[in-house]
Amino acid sequence: MLRSERHRTGTPGAWKDADVEVLQVSTRWEGNVLKQEFSATNGQRINAYEVSPDDQTLTMQVTISSQRLKEAVKYRLVYRRV
Repeated sequence: MLRSERHRTGTPGAWKDADVEVLQVSTRWEGNVLKQEFSATNGQRINAYEVSPDDQTLTMQVTISSQRLKEAVKYRLVYRRV
């Protein structure tokens, strides 16, 4: 969980993951998309969150890139309001 105001304004800040690796983390709005970026020495993860115009779904688009991967891994999760 990110608790620092600095992370929410898009300014990168240090954060430790479960493996005690220090990551650079930033969160910012790009239009109506909330983007989180996690950067480490071995790669990067970007989470992009967007609410549908009718407020019925939340879509999370994830992109993971690393020198260890031949190409970026991308996937999408869609959460529907019940």
